[in-house]
Amino acid sequence: MTFPTRVCSFGLLWKEGKLGVIQLESIHWPDHFHLIGGGVEFGETPMQALIREWEEEVAIKVLKATPFTNISALFDRKGVPGSPFHTVGMVYTIEEYELLPNSKSERELVWKSPKELQEAPCFPILDSLLCDLSL
Repeated sequence: MTFPTRVCSFGLLWKEGKLGVIQLESIHWPDHFHLIGGGVEFGETPMQALIREWEEEVAIKVLKATPFTNISALFDRKGVPGSPFHTVGMVYTIEEYELLPNSKSERELVWKSPKELQEAPCFPILDSLLCDLSL
């Protein structure tokens, strides 16, 4: 049996030892923290996806980002069509950015330390990053 694979692009933005993340209000992942980013659309590069996702989700324009690592996680939303699925993500470190003052973001950017995230419910891809990198 095969399951779908989703290619994604995520960004790490650090401030005073804390990582910028979003908190999901999903029926399947209530109050879980998630990396900022998402799916690479057809014809888009991972960097283009990163820039688009950050603008949509938190109204931040990524000006400079460098590749950091790749991560992988399995998602199983039991009983939901298209589940389980596999996510493979390219992770970038965001080095330069600007706030988009007149844009409305989909979610609020929150700052969490690696320790806080290890003790909180996290989306599988963020759990994978925390485990792989011993953050």
